[in-house]
Amino acid sequence: KKHNQLPKKPVTATIKKPKFQPYSDLKNHWIEKIANQLKKEKKLDNNNKFNPNKIITRAELAKLIVQINNLKDKNPYTDITFDDVSKNNKNYNYIKTTLNNNLLNGMTKTSFDPNREVTKLQAIIVASRLLPNQPTEFTKKMPYNDINKYKWAKKDIQKAYDFNIISNSEKLQPNKKITKAELISLLYKTSTI
Repeated sequence: KKHNQLPKKPVTATIKKPKFQPYSDLKNHWIEKIANQLKKEKKLDNNNKFNPNKIITRAELAKLIVQINNLKDKNPYTDITFDDVSKNNKNYNYIKTTLNNNLLNGMTKTSFDPNREVTKLQAIIVASRLLPNQPTEFTKKMPYNDINKYKWAKKDIQKAYDFNIISNSEKLQPNKKITKAELISLLYKTSTI
C-alpha cells in the first residue's frame, strides 16, 4: 500500500461559481454603475438585459422599492384585498409589503391597478416616503417651474429635493412616465440615506 497518496479532492471544490455578468445593454449608460452595483448586491433581478427605457408599472414599482430598500412587511399575516391582485400575482408580496409600509395605496378601495404606468411625480412621492423626516426650516428653494398645480405634492417634492434625490433642473416633468433607469436612480439614492 502506498501511504503517500494525497486524498482525492471532493468534486464540489471544482464547481465554479458563475462570474458576475454586468447588464449587456448598459454600456456607457448613465445608470450603468448603479444598476450593476445593485445587481451584484442581488437587489435587482439577475437578467442579461436591464432595459433602461422600459416604462415602470405600479406592480414593478412595488417590487423595486422592496428589493432596493430591503423592506420588510410590517404586517406579514394580513392579506390584501384588491380585486385585481390575486395571490398568484408574481408581485403579490411586494405589493403587500409596500401597502403595509404605507408607501403605496390602492387606486380605489377595491383596485390596486398593478399594470398602470407610473409617472415621475408618483415615483418621487413614494421615494420621499422612504426618506427620514426633517425639520421644515431646512428647505432649499426648488428650481422647477412646472409644479405649481401640484400643491398637494409640494411637501414630498421638497423633501426629495432637499435630500438631493431628484435633479436640479428647471423642469421636473411630473406627468412624464418614469423609466426603469430613472426609478432605479431615485430608489438607489433613497437606499443610501
